[in-house]
Amino acid sequence: MEKVKTDLILNTEVKGSTKSRAELESVNKGLSGLSKSAKSLTLALGAAGLGGVMVGAINKAREFEKSMSKVEAITESTASEMEGLTDLAKEMGKTTVFTASEAADAMTFLGMAGFETEQIMDSLAGTLNLAAASGIDLGRAADISSNILTGFGKDAKEIGKVVDVLAKTVTSSNTDMEQLAEAMKYIAPMANTMGISIEETAAAVGILGDAGLQGSMATRALGTSLARLSDPTTKMAGAIENAGLEAFDTSGKFVGLASVIEQLEVGLADMTEQQRVATLSIIFGKDALKNWSTLVSAGSEDLREFTTELENSGDTAQKMADTQIDNLDGSVRLLNSAVDGLAISFGEAMTPAIRESADMLTDFTGVITENEEGVAMLGKAISILIAVPLNGLVIILQKTTEWGKAAGGALYDLIQTAKEVGSAVSNAINSIQSKLAETSLIQYTAGVKGYEAPVVSGERAKGGPVNSGETYLVGERGPELFTPSIPGNITPNNKMGGMTINISGIFGSDAVDEIGDAIVQRLTQSYAI
Repeated sequence: MEKVKTDLILNTEVKGSTKSRAELESVNKGLSGLSKSAKSLTLALGAAGLGGVMVGAINKAREFEKSMSKVEAITESTASEMEGLTDLAKEMGKTTVFTASEAADAMTFLGMAGFETEQIMDSLAGTLNLAAASGIDLGRAADISSNILTGFGKDAKEIGKVVDVLAKTVTSSNTDMEQLAEAMKYIAPMANTMGISIEETAAAVGILGDAGLQGSMATRALGTSLARLSDPTTKMAGAIENAGLEAFDTSGKFVGLASVIEQLEVGLADMTEQQRVATLSIIFGKDALKNWSTLVSAGSEDLREFTTELENSGDTAQKMADTQIDNLDGSVRLLNSAVDGLAISFGEAMTPAIRESADMLTDFTGVITENEEGVAMLGKAISILIAVPLNGLVIILQKTTEWGKAAGGALYDLIQTAKEVGSAVSNAINSIQSKLAETSLIQYTAGVKGYEAPVVSGERAKGGPVNSGETYLVGERGPELFTPSIPGNITPNNKMGGMTINISGIFGSDAVDEIGDAIVQRLTQSYAI
């Protein structure tokens, strides 16, 4: 086959000459092949991106299913109960900053605290609000809310009220949620036993926190001191009488913290500092002296006011949670949570088929494994086949791992860029094909039946003026005859400018790859693709 050399100019004209229409069609065929390759690249990358989305969705569904299985194992819920818990977890994932899987984890913590299915469903929303309002993780929020509910003997349906009291206490005193939770751990059981409300207890903890007595320092001794009042020693009874204190009414009911403090305010008023300290120390114990001194100094009126404020703290946790996410970070977290829910739904739709395939492969593997002799022979054969290339593969993988770590964060950008490059190359090739279709590359000057050779008026291969109706010899790569219908001027290719792509080779099936490579290389150099 004859070799020819063809030069193409983008965005101007086609220069040089070919020798047959078949050769021009071969060029176009090559360009079409490259265009299809570019489009295929774009589609392949899009498919790869879709594949990544599918894998991500399957993993999300798997993670959620695993979390719910843990809930089922801990709570021993029935199928219908699990359906309700699953729907609730998904709903929380759609409407809060927490994902469905995180909501399922909160259910697990509540179940570990001994909550039944109905209690979990009643308390989940409040637990999520507590976590969002105070900035603590869901596991800790579930632990705090369940401990306090149990400590005060509250029903799970009262979680909303309890969470509001905790949130209001934190925002109104010098104590954070962790310190408040620690303080409640020591005081809640005793307070509940003596009939002290959660609001009055939290108010006392808040007042102690303002004085620097936070966490266990606020209530460890305070809880013990309350127990002393129910069975005073002889010495205690004398001090109680001197202070004019009556901690229990005629029915044996505790009068409350505010009432005790109010009585002490009156009974200690006429005492010296030494007598006041001695009296409080005898009644409540030396370890609780600082706690009761602080509460008495603050006064019963402050305690009552704070208690009333906490009793009217409805929706505090929800408002705090809304404020916490009223920013860019909150919007992104809400979006992520919603996308996570969508991914779970998508993944769940594919889960049955994937599980069936996985189970079939497991069974197949088991059958193979049972044939020990066959497995041994197969293993030896495979080891021989891969031994040599594996050595080289290890080296490649080591380098690839290093490159992967460096480029991992940019993978998404790379895919997007590659898509754009594929589209750009495809568009450029389509433009070339249009130019080729509009341009006459072939002049038939011989071999045509009935052809009469015209009189040549001159050579214009290097350029020059031409007259209408006269014939000139042109063509820098070979002789061509050109007869213009109007006068003009011949401009040689080397003075026309534009982008030139030189392609040399045998036109045919092998030319397609050469044409494609040349065009891509030239586009890359010229446009920094």
